[in-house]
Amino acid sequence: MGSVLEFFSISKPSDIYRHHTRPSLINYFLIFYPIVFMIIGSFIGGIIALKAVTKNSSKQTKD
Repeated sequence: MGSVLEFFSISKPSDIYRHHTRPSLINYFLIFYPIVFMIIGSFIGGIIALKAVTKNSSKQTKD
């Protein structure tokens, strides 16, 4: 992640936390966006898995 941030001239999260004593919006964003994407991803993955299971079970009952 550090190399991607450097490519766009964004400081690494460790540098931001080290040099800023007051909390800022970027601090909260860098902390919470991976957690939010993990929650959204697991929710969407669960929906896709349920659809796949119900689709396969409905095919087996029709045969």
